[in-house]
Amino acid sequence: GNMVRVLRGGDGGRPDRAASVDQTLLDRGVRVFLGHTITQTTAAALPLLNRSGCLLLSATVSSPVLSGKEDALIRIVPGSTGAASDLARVGLRRGLRRVACVWDRGDAVYALPWQEDFFRELRQGGGTPLACLSFLKDEKTSFDDLAREILRPQTDGVLLVARPLDTALLAQRLRLQGYRGGILCANWGVGPELIPYGGRGVEGLLSVHLAHPQGRTREGDFPRRFQDRFGVPPSWASLMGYEAASVLLEGLEAVGEDPLALRRWMVNRTYRGLEGSFSVDRFGDGERATRVFELRDGVFREVHP
Repeated sequence: GNMVRVLRGGDGGRPDRAASVDQTLLDRGVRVFLGHTITQTTAAALPLLNRSGCLLLSATVSSPVLSGKEDALIRIVPGSTGAASDLARVGLRRGLRRVACVWDRGDAVYALPWQEDFFRELRQGGGTPLACLSFLKDEKTSFDDLAREILRPQTDGVLLVARPLDTALLAQRLRLQGYRGGILCANWGVGPELIPYGGRGVEGLLSVHLAHPQGRTREGDFPRRFQDRFGVPPSWASLMGYEAASVLLEGLEAVGEDPLALRRWMVNRTYRGLEGSFSVDRFGDGERATRVFELRDGVFREVHP
């Protein structure tokens, strides 16, 4: 087949850098982008890519704020509404009816809809939302203070919508305050830092994902090949990144590198992935089943209804 040239750009997770990084790549002739990895940077770069007639293929961005739009963005993952609802339902079955929340407003485009969708489902299932506190990392917020403030008598569960390190530290602080109830987290909160920094504080944590959080697949030898090449086990983002790259390469082979032709080819299509099939609808939004996992003894195990 033909060679594919890859140019890299890093936004550092900063929305204020996302568009300038993409503009640099545009100036070098790039018209097809694989990224960005979080909602805030994606939303910041999207207007530029829309104006430039580009294609942006994302493996991990799931905010429903970006759903249902015919624009430059193609996602192999669905909006997070279904994931948040699934986690709320599993929590209710576990007796987590009175739930508080701590969320990171540094990525409010993702975190705010996530906790709103969770609590909507909780209410519909007869549960009761409790206090909901937000924080900004650059405010040097004390997680000890947050943990003390969020806990109330008869709190059954605490939902954390934050990045992995912050999720780990918040869970740890909750346990140090004597909290023994359930801890739930958005898929954003599961990453390489969660278990090493969370320790026993994240034991029993419930989370929802599109793939195994620790990169295990139901079929194939992808985890072994990934470990052999990179020296570390894959994460769920590694799985999604592999699938996104596979979709892109298949599209390039089928219709070439024209962004509009690629978009037409990618939408309304079903693909075979590492964890079964998934689809992309006419708006470029992914469609696939979500799965709920519980962390026990350092291993995520799937929770079946």
